[in-house]
Amino acid sequence: MTFLDTNVCLDFLGNRSPWHKEAEKILRWHVKSTRKLSVSVITVPTLSYLLKRYHETVNVKDVLLQFFRITELLDVNDRMIINGVASSWSDIEDAIQYECALYHQATCIITRNKKDFKLAEIPVFHPVEWIEEFVQ
Repeated sequence: MTFLDTNVCLDFLGNRSPWHKEAEKILRWHVKSTRKLSVSVITVPTLSYLLKRYHETVNVKDVLLQFFRITELLDVNDRMIINGVASSWSDIEDAIQYECALYHQATCIITRNKKDFKLAEIPVFHPVEWIEEFVQ
């Protein structure tokens, strides 16, 4: 199962240039291959807020519901939150995302901010790296 960081989700849903094409390629590959693509439930409020704030014409609920058809939402429990907060990671949100990916046995994480995941024990790919490794 591939785990998407929030920034890649935003690139896709918010049609953010220049990163949208890579995010779309990743999602299309997963749909076509029927491999699981997952996001943490803590990503949802962030997506909702940013899409509503910066994309006023978008029906956020519809966009998110469509997105959930092609991604699996992964629960976050209290242990993941505590582990993330107690970790030596500088960004708590990234630490919790990582704990979620680790708990649910993700095979890799895709993020545009690899430096934020330098302590990860599972492979972390920039979208371009992931595409080069798995799509081409």
